[in-house]
This record gives sequence, C-alpha cells and structure tokens, in this order.
Amino acid sequence: MIFLSYSHKDKAIVMPMAEAFRKAFGEDKVFFDQWSIQPGDSLIDRMDEGLANCRYFFFLVSKSSLSSRMVGLEWKNALLKHIRGDTLFVPVKLDDCDMPFILLQNLYINLYGNGMEFAVRQLVDVASGRNTYRADEVTGFQNVRAYTTGTNHEMAIEFRVEAYAEPHSKYMVLLDNEESEVSCSYGGAAGMFMMGFQKNVSLNNGETWNAFQISRSEATSPGFPFVLKLSASNDARISLKYTMRAVTIDSFKAVPLISNLQNTTKEIPPN
Repeated sequence: MIFLSYSHKDKAIVMPMAEAFRKAFGEDKVFFDQWSIQPGDSLIDRMDEGLANCRYFFFLVSKSSLSSRMVGLEWKNALLKHIRGDTLFVPVKLDDCDMPFILLQNLYINLYGNGMEFAVRQLVDVASGRNTYRADEVTGFQNVRAYTTGTNHEMAIEFRVEAYAEPHSKYMVLLDNEESEVSCSYGGAAGMFMMGFQKNVSLNNGETWNAFQISRSEATSPGFPFVLKLSASNDARISLKYTMRAVTIDSFKAVPLISNLQNTTKEIPPN
C-alpha cells in the first residue's frame, strides 16, 4: 500500500502524483483520501487502516503540511514505522519550506527544485523498487528559474537565482503571440535596461516562436530578481512558451518555468 500524506492546501500539486500512482499500481494500492475515504467513513479509522497497511509512505513536505496537526500525526507515526523497518519513508519537497531537522538524514525527492515530471518519475520508481538514477535525465544544477504570477491577460515573470549571482542579466521570453497582441515592460527598480521584439526565433528542437529580449546592466543576485511584465491587448491572451537566459553573447539556454497563474498551476520544464 502507498500512502500519500499532504495538506489539502496543496491538493492541486498532489493530484498529478496521486494519478500517476493510480495508473501505475491501481486505485486499491494507493491510500489517497480523495478516493480512499468515502462519505460516512470514520476519518480516524480509515487513516489508521491506511497507515497500518502502508509499505511506502510519501510525506509531501510544504509550509502548509508542516503546519497541519493531522499531517504531523501521520508522518511522525510513519517515521516510527520506518525506524522499525516496516515502512519506507520518503519525503517529497513541494516548496521552499525548511525541512524538519529529523528528516535531514533522509534523501528526499525535490519537486520544488526539479519539477513535476522529474518528481513523478522518481515517485513511481521508488514504489516499483527501481533505481531512481537515470543518466539521460541528469540536467545539472539550475541556478536560474522563472516564476510567473497573474493571469493570461496581465502577467509578471520573475527570474530568480537560487544560490549565487549571475553577472549577466539578459533574458528572453518566447510567445505564441504577435507584437501587436502583447506589450512587455521592465518591472524592476530604476536602472538602465534594453528591450526588443524578435520574430521567428528558432529553437534546437525545431520550434519557432516570437520573443521579447530584455536585459539590464546589473547582475541578477539572490534577493534581487529580474522582473518583467506582460500585458495582452484587447481580447488577446498571453501564450507563454519558454523562458531563457543568455549563456554567451549570442546564445540562450532554457530555464525552468514555474507557473502560478490564476486557474493554472504547472511547471514547464526547460527544453
């Protein structure tokens, strides 16, 4: 039995993981409260049954789950079973929360750092007893990530560095839009910046998109992100495809795009 312990505030993020388990192992092998607890069931009894029978316990660690008393009871009891050798306890980091000290000895799956697709593959591999390492998926550390907020009409894109400063702040956002449909502006502090629109930017995978390229003279450093804002005109909708950063004077590399737009929550991996 696979047990998913999470906060309901993280339901939108957890559902793809639960569905991956359901497809791989069957609904009856996955304890997920959305289908494992039905109206009229005793919540405590069903949770106790799920914990008693679980072989794999996945603790979905977030700021919300760490502040939940019910989730706290679940993972602390599961950790005792893990110490006895009865259960495999696997933390899954969902956001930029601080991992509990007692869990730092455990290797965890880093959805926050590596994205949904990578994390789901590791989850299924662990529950299948397969080695989670695959050489073709080693992509290296991604210091720069792009975070989007807003809507498909008004959007902010924030390029953040995760560990160390990047001396060159030159970025590109690729869109399935014409220049007349979307306007772009620099949303950071006052300073020198340059911006331009480019049509038909070709990628190595054969795709071609239009793009805004924008840069500033200051570095992108921890706590000082690079922010730009997109606005759709009239009835147009912003169709964001990729975010990229300059790695040489004339070449760009895709960076992870974490989308938190209203009505959507997904991570678009780098190409």
